[in-house]
Amino acid sequence: MTINNKPTPNVAEKTQYLSRVHYDAKAGEHQFAVTFQYNDLETVRVLRDAVELEYLTDYFYPSTHIVQLNKPLKTDARITIRRETPLEERAVDFVNAAELTEADLDASANQVFFAMQEAYDNSLDSLKPEDDGSMSLSGKRLTNVGDPYYEKDAANKRYVDKWFNEAIKDNAAVKAHATQEANRSARSAAEAASSAANSHSYAGASKTYSETSKNYSELCRDIHAEVEAEGQQQLGMIQSLSDEQKALILKEGSTQTSRVSTEGNAQFNRVNQEGGRQHTIISSEGTKQYNRVKTEGDKQVQLATEQANLALSHKEGAASEHQGATQQAANAAASAQEASTYLGTVQSNTDKTEELATSAAGYRDRCVLAETNAKASEVKAAEHAGTAQDNAQASDAAIAQTQANAEAAREAADRAEVAAATLTGALVELGNADLSTGVYPEPYTDLNGQVRSCFWKVIKGGTVSGIEYGVGDTLVYSETLEDYYKIDNTESVTSVNGHKGAVTLTKSDVGLSNVPNYAFTAEVNDASTVKFAAAGAVKQAYDLAASKITKAQGDSYYLGKTANAVSASKWATSRTLTLTGDAAGSVSMDGSANVSLAVTVNNAATGDKWTTARTLTLTGDVTGSVSMDGSKNVSMTATVANDSHTHVLDNISDILKHVPAKVKDLNATDLNTLNSTVHAGFYRQTANASASLARNYPVASAGSLLVMSSAGGVVQMYIIYNTGAVYTRGLYNNAWSSWRYSYDSGNKPTKADVGLSAVNNWGATSSVSDSSTSKYATAAGVKTAYDKAVAALNAANNAASVAGHAGETAMSSDGSNVPAGSVNVGHVSWRVRKWTAAMFDPFSLLTYESVSAGYVVNRTGYYAIEVFEAVLGTSVYVRFTVNGTEVLKRGSKAQGSNNATLHPRLAWVGKLNQGDKINFMSQSSGLVEGATLSVRYIKP
Repeated sequence: MTINNKPTPNVAEKTQYLSRVHYDAKAGEHQFAVTFQYNDLETVRVLRDAVELEYLTDYFYPSTHIVQLNKPLKTDARITIRRETPLEERAVDFVNAAELTEADLDASANQVFFAMQEAYDNSLDSLKPEDDGSMSLSGKRLTNVGDPYYEKDAANKRYVDKWFNEAIKDNAAVKAHATQEANRSARSAAEAASSAANSHSYAGASKTYSETSKNYSELCRDIHAEVEAEGQQQLGMIQSLSDEQKALILKEGSTQTSRVSTEGNAQFNRVNQEGGRQHTIISSEGTKQYNRVKTEGDKQVQLATEQANLALSHKEGAASEHQGATQQAANAAASAQEASTYLGTVQSNTDKTEELATSAAGYRDRCVLAETNAKASEVKAAEHAGTAQDNAQASDAAIAQTQANAEAAREAADRAEVAAATLTGALVELGNADLSTGVYPEPYTDLNGQVRSCFWKVIKGGTVSGIEYGVGDTLVYSETLEDYYKIDNTESVTSVNGHKGAVTLTKSDVGLSNVPNYAFTAEVNDASTVKFAAAGAVKQAYDLAASKITKAQGDSYYLGKTANAVSASKWATSRTLTLTGDAAGSVSMDGSANVSLAVTVNNAATGDKWTTARTLTLTGDVTGSVSMDGSKNVSMTATVANDSHTHVLDNISDILKHVPAKVKDLNATDLNTLNSTVHAGFYRQTANASASLARNYPVASAGSLLVMSSAGGVVQMYIIYNTGAVYTRGLYNNAWSSWRYSYDSGNKPTKADVGLSAVNNWGATSSVSDSSTSKYATAAGVKTAYDKAVAALNAANNAASVAGHAGETAMSSDGSNVPAGSVNVGHVSWRVRKWTAAMFDPFSLLTYESVSAGYVVNRTGYYAIEVFEAVLGTSVYVRFTVNGTEVLKRGSKAQGSNNATLHPRLAWVGKLNQGDKINFMSQSSGLVEGATLSVRYIKP
C-alpha cells in the first residue's frame, strides 16, 4: 500500500520490542540508540534496509548503547538494531568446586533471559489468537502467500489485483456494450416514434407495435434489473477489497457515472429533438398517407401487416442485443428508435402502393382507430421520456453520493498520510535537553494523541528524580515503561592500564605476561614445545604412566637412600651472630627459622652546642643563608629568582578560569599547519562542514583539538564533540603519523589486539579424570597427575623387579622353630611359630605384623606356599590361614619312604591380594622339628 506514491511505515513501529529496535531514518542521520541490554557486542546486529552492516567497516560504538554509522545516510533508510544470542553452546560451563562469580552467574542467566526476550519479540511478529478465535498479524504485512485454491483460502495482492483488473475490464465492457445498445435503442426509439405518428392507415400494425414496444420496454427494464444485480454483485466483491482499492473503484465509478450521465443526457436530448422533428414529419406525412390508403386499403393493410411483422422481427433482433442496458431513459429511447426504423419501412412500401389508395375507403374507420392508438403511443412515449428523466435525476443523485464518498475517502487518505508521517521509528529524536532545572521535558505526542518513545541529547546537566545527568548523556522516554531512563555517555574509558591515546596493548597490560601465545593440543605424543597440553592429554599421560615410566626415570626424580642431600632445613650446629663496636647485641640461629636481633646503639657523649658554628647557604634560583651552632633552631630568609621555575596550573589560583578564553577557533585551518611548539594550546572546531578529511581531520565532525610539544615535533589529540571519541597522532621528523582511535568502554580490545588470538576462552579444571579438550588444566591438576604418576612409577619399578623373579623363592625359613605364642582357630589351640629367625625375603613381599595377625601381603599376585619336614616322619602338624580362614593343615607321607619327595609335606597355590594377612602355626600337641617354610612368587 502506498500514500502519495510512498510506502506507508511498517505498523511494527508501534510494537515495543525487548531485543530489537527499528528506525525510519532520514538522510544525514548517523547515530542510533541501542535500547536493549546485551552481554557481548558480537551478539548485536545492525541492518540497513534489511542488509546487515559490518562492524568497524560500516559502523562503530562511540558508547555502550549508541551505534554510529561511519558515513551519514545519503537517503532515507530503515535502520534495524537487534540482538541475536548464540544458543549453540552455554555461555558458562560450571565445574565441580569452581568459584561461582557474579559475572558467571549473570552471563549464564542472561543467555537464557535474552533468548526468551528474542523468542518473545519473534512471537510479536507472528500470528496471535484474538478473543473471538480469529488470528491476527497486528497490522503487519503477510508475505510470500501463494495463490488461493479452495473457497476459504487467503489471497495475495497479485491474485486480487488480477481479478480486480479483470472486473474493471468486464465493467468497462458492460458499460461499452450498454452505451452501444443505448445508442442503437435511441435510434430504434426515434424510428418507432415516427412510425407510430405516421400509422393512421395502419392502425392494427401500430397498435401491435405499440404493444410490442411496451413489451420491449419491460424487457429492457428486466435487463436493467439484471445489470443492476450484476452491479450489486460487483459492488459486493469491491466492498471485500481494501479501502485503497475501494477508493480507486469509487473514483473510477464517479468518472464513469459522470460520463454515462452526460452521455445519457445527450442521448435524451437527441431523442427529444429527433422525436419532435419526426412527430412533425409523421403528422404531415400521415395526412398524405391517409388519402393514399383510401384507394388501396385492402392491399395496403395486407402489406402494412406484413411490414409490421417484419418490423417486429427487427425489433426482437434489436432487443436480443440490448443486454447490459442500465438506465430507463435508454429503454424509452430504444422504443423511439425502433418506431423510426419501422416508419422508414412503411414509407417505402407506401410509395409502391400509392396507386392502390382508392381501394382503402372501406378501412377508413380502422384508420381512425389507428390514429387514436398512435396518439396513445405518443402519450406512452412521453411517459417513458418522463421515466428516463427521473432515472437521469437518480443518476445525478448517485453521482453526488459517489462524489461525497470519494471526498470522504480522500479525507481518510489524508489522515492516514498524516498518521504515517508521524511514524519515524521506535524512538523519536527530539533534539537537546536542558536538565539543569531538575524537570524532565515532555515526551513526544503524535497526531492521534498517543505518547511515543523518544530521546534527547543532554546539553545542560542536572539531577532529576535522584538521577544525575551529565552533558553528552542521552535521556530516553519509554512508552512501555511510561518512565524516563538514562544512557550514560560520559564515563568512557580514558586510559587502559596506564596507556592513553592510540593504545596498543600487550599481554603484560592484561596480566598475562608469563603466558605464551601457544595453541592447544589434545595429543599425548605431540612433542611440540610451543603448545599447551589440554586436560585430556594430561589424563591420557597419567593413564599410561604405569607402563611407560622406568626405574631409571624414577631415580632421576627422587633421592636415593644412600645419596647425598642437596638441601637441608636445619644446620647441624647452631651459630651465634654478635655485634660489636658502637652497636651491641647477639642472637643464636640454626637455620631452621628466621631470627630477630635486638641491637643496642651506644650513647654518644653529651653536646648541646657545636664547637664551631656553621653557615647554611642556598644558591641557584633560591638564595639565602643562616648561621647555626646546634644550640637552637634557626630561620632562614630565602629569595626566589623571577622566571626561574614552573608551577602546576591547578595550584595557581584564578588561572584556570582564563584558559577557556585562550581556546582558539580552527575555522578553515588545515590541522597539518599546527606543526610546531608555537602552536601548542587548545583549539575548537564548531562546524562539521569545516572538519573535512581534506583538512586532515580524523573524521568529518566538530570537536576540540589539543596541540602539545613532544620530542622532535608535536602531538595532536582530537576529541569529537558529541561522543567524546578520541583520536591522536604525532609529528616526528617532519612526518605525520596516521590518526589512531583510542580504546574506551565502547571499543574494547580483543584477544587479537593483545597478541592472544590463539588462546581460547576456556574454563579450568583440577580433575585428572576430565577428558575435555576445551579446558585448561590447573597447576593443582597437573600436580595430582604428577604425584599419581610417581606412585605408578614406584609401583611399576617394584612390579617390574618382582616380575623379573617370578618362580623364585620369595621367602623361606631354614627350620627355625621358635614358639611365639598361641592362638585359637576353630576352637583349637595352635602354637604360633615365629618363622623370622632365618628368613630370606629379598623382595619385601611379606611384612611381619604380630603373633595373632601373622604376615601382611605387600604385593598382589599368585603364590605357592609349601611346608615340609626336613626329617622322616608320619605327619606334619602345621596350619596355614589367610585372613583367619584355614586353607591348609596336616600332611601325611607314605610309610617306609626315605627320600625327600616322600617327606611329610603341605602345599597350597592361589592368589593373595595386597593387604591379605597369612599365618603359619603348629599344633600344640606336637612340635614341628626341623620344618621348612617356602613362599614362592609365581606371577602378578
